[in-house]
Amino acid sequence: MQSTGISLGGTSDGVSVLEQASAFSTFADQGEHTDAYVIEKITDPAGNVVYQHHAKKKRVFSKATSYIMNQMLAGVLTDGTATSIYDQLYFNTNNLVGKTGTSNDNRDIWFIGSTPGITLASWMGYDSTGRNLTDNSSQINERYWSKLANSVYQINPSLMRLEDDHEKPSTVTSSKVLKLTGQLPGTVSINGSSQNLNGSTVTSLYNNWTPKATSYEFGIGGSARNYETFWNHYLGYNNGYGSITYSTADELNPTSGYSSRRSGTAATTTNNYTANTTGTAATTGTTTGTNYTANTNPTDTETTN
Repeated sequence: MQSTGISLGGTSDGVSVLEQASAFSTFADQGEHTDAYVIEKITDPAGNVVYQHHAKKKRVFSKATSYIMNQMLAGVLTDGTATSIYDQLYFNTNNLVGKTGTSNDNRDIWFIGSTPGITLASWMGYDSTGRNLTDNSSQINERYWSKLANSVYQINPSLMRLEDDHEKPSTVTSSKVLKLTGQLPGTVSINGSSQNLNGSTVTSLYNNWTPKATSYEFGIGGSARNYETFWNHYLGYNNGYGSITYSTADELNPTSGYSSRRSGTAATTTNNYTANTTGTAATTGTTTGTNYTANTNPTDTETTN
């Protein structure tokens, strides 16, 4: 089965909340990833270290890529789907970024948010198939996430590194491009007729690259039919461009087992994991789920090409 909802956590086997927190912490840590863990150190009654976790960072994204991603994730909170979070937090949110996620029929509700020092991920949903949440579940999950973030701040504000402001790398450039195509204004031949493209623009960020003037095949991976449909729609034809269709019925079939989970055991649970980029590991519990702290900022660094 093709999993079209992977970006929302809606894969065939599910994505754990720990995996989401660990993955998104990579952007907060400027492109370096560390596998999440729970136990940092174990000592015996005499103070001798019985176990010490040693983690290594891996460079998986450039600083420039991470910077651009964080700019987009910040937009989710300023004018996107998580604007209500700002009014619920008790700390400086200037460097807060985040991402919401909702799979088909409100089956999965996600929010993952990061400061430069900590990443918190929250998921709401049912382990059993065929049961969905309601339309206001995203707001409920965001309120729950906000309470977790406020609690972390009240216990240890320095953990969040709220004043750390990642500088823009020198290779990151910006250009005003057309909202329509993501490229600069230009002239395109459509069905033998030249069309001068201009109109609403948006400022886009790029890593060591400059956009070109709009061309007929402006996208990545588009087919000839895709472009024909797009440009005819641009000319005013009502050809169904932009409508959503589902070709995989199993994803919408509550008996297909599509929403099996690897996280959570109760009928309805919320599992929350803290990917801690600076602090000490700890484990706590709640009546609705499990909270984990995973250190993701060790001193050793390993770079992969």
